[in-house]
Amino acid sequence: MRPSRAVGYRDPNRKGPIPTRDRGHLVKEASQPMERSRRAVRAQANPAVTPRRPRAGARRSPRTWLALGAALVAGSSLAACGSSPSSTATASGSSSGSSSGTPDPNGVVKYGVDLNETFSGTFDPAQSTNDCSYTEYTALYDSLLAPGNANVSPLLAASYTATPTSITFHLQPGSKFSNSDPVTASTVEASINHIKASPFRFSLTYIQSIQVVDPETVTFTLNKPVAGDVLWAMTYIDGMQLDPAALPTGTTVPASSGPFTLANYQQGSSMTLKANPTYWDKSAYKLGGVQFVQVSPGPQEVSALESGAVDMLPLQPEDYTAVKALPDVGISTTQSADYLLMQTRQNHAPFNDPKVRAALEYAVDRNSINAAVFSGLGQPAFQPFPRGTAGYNRSVGQQYTYQPAKAKAMLAAAGHPDGVDFT
Repeated sequence: MRPSRAVGYRDPNRKGPIPTRDRGHLVKEASQPMERSRRAVRAQANPAVTPRRPRAGARRSPRTWLALGAALVAGSSLAACGSSPSSTATASGSSSGSSSGTPDPNGVVKYGVDLNETFSGTFDPAQSTNDCSYTEYTALYDSLLAPGNANVSPLLAASYTATPTSITFHLQPGSKFSNSDPVTASTVEASINHIKASPFRFSLTYIQSIQVVDPETVTFTLNKPVAGDVLWAMTYIDGMQLDPAALPTGTTVPASSGPFTLANYQQGSSMTLKANPTYWDKSAYKLGGVQFVQVSPGPQEVSALESGAVDMLPLQPEDYTAVKALPDVGISTTQSADYLLMQTRQNHAPFNDPKVRAALEYAVDRNSINAAVFSGLGQPAFQPFPRGTAGYNRSVGQQYTYQPAKAKAMLAAAGHPDGVDFT
């Protein structure tokens, strides 16, 4: 089921969203679906770029998957990091905006999030062991590129050119870190090499060498024709830009390359960010700051939103109906690239038989799951890529409809007249 992404927000007058770039710095979750979008991005580099191969020595049991897709509901959260919102909105009369819907340049958005679950406790991405930290990192650090459904877009890199085995980035002129150190090709080289040391940033191992062409131009030479993989990685933690001069204290006192910088952090309680005065694109973020407020999953999320303890947060699917009925709370929804799936082992009975796997496809009522779990706001999924993205295969379409009689007949033909049991 392909869940939609959603954010609940307090807005009695339902006035409009906080102007931000499509990247959604304030609410982007760490569940960035990298593998799902890589193939679409490869075409930007060169149609001949080869698919990514598994890490040498890695063992992967054969398996098949049954997608239970849904387009993520307004206010629901079903991604690996607990939520995957991708839109923002003002809270009328809150600390971040006015009743007219105009953001207060000195206002602070209070965003409810489970910091204990989503933040790894370090402000150095190279030391993070939790990809969910992307939620907070993306407000502090610009990556070279920004992600999209079918392509990547400029961010701290104003433009780029690519061949299958090389990528040249041209940086935003005059960009600086929050400590006023300039962002240059040399700092990009140092930052990438620093983050490359993390065992979680495997895509960076494709970078064989980095050449500083001039202060605003840097070229990556790759050891394989996988420019698409590296381009996509540059939209994520892999491509976040750190000030090499600030690395000795970077775990607790980061120098930001993004729109906000750290003001205060209370472990497990809150993280307060203030506008970065040196940010190269300050007009894109008309706020004084952002405060990530600890809110654990469950009923307390709705209570925090309704009481005004937070201005916005991602909601669980089961809370959608209740929140929708609240007069002073709005819900913002957008399509998601996430999907829910059922995985089976192809090297173990009964799913080592392709006939049984095919029967399973017809035995699952995707529409009923969508209605029960996502209030009907999702999309039944039959492949990893949603409609409207470059990876969507029209020939697959909605191939498997719910046909329980056909599933039973297929199981009987496969030697299972009484069905199969599995856990």
